[in-house]
Amino acid sequence: MPEATIKELQDKINALSGIVEKQSVLISKTGQQLIEMQVKNVKRSMKDTGSSTPAANVDMSDYVTNEDIVQLVGELQSQLDLVEDRSISRLFNASLDKDSQLIHIIPNRDGEITDLFPQTLADFRALDKSDVIQLCEFYELITPGAENLDKLLSDTTSETVAQAHQVLDSGAEAKLKASDEEVKGMKKELARYFGLVKYEESS
Repeated sequence: MPEATIKELQDKINALSGIVEKQSVLISKTGQQLIEMQVKNVKRSMKDTGSSTPAANVDMSDYVTNEDIVQLVGELQSQLDLVEDRSISRLFNASLDKDSQLIHIIPNRDGEITDLFPQTLADFRALDKSDVIQLCEFYELITPGAENLDKLLSDTTSETVAQAHQVLDSGAEAKLKASDEEVKGMKKELARYFGLVKYEESS
């Protein structure tokens, strides 16, 4: 890979890291502001009900606690880390132009990976219709079908039976009947999600 390209990728990675750092600071400030606002609301509520009202009568269950804020910040930080990891992986994958080169794994939005993920660019090119559809569903690029259908079939009410028919119409079974052109479009969408720019250019 040319030196200029490596430097360009490094600059982009540094820029992404800077964005994540700024977002982390923003999350912390937002949490602090939320606590301050709710403290003010509690004080105002106590004042409105009279100074003789015991503080114990204030129902704190309606207010966000420090533990809630810590948990929220932790969850948001995990999401930011996942977004950063995916962005870096896509930047790496964008440089791939040989069939033997390994594709950097991209997790889905829940941080999960699948055994169907192609290891090389050649493996990606060789994906058949079923694999393309399953990968698109795993990454939520198309509406999931089979999983939702299994859940619906566990209930036999008339409403869920009707929903099951809808899933069959728009889910995996219908997608398996997709034309070659439609599957080609799904594969291009999958390539974009993985950051495989060179595949898009050559397809």
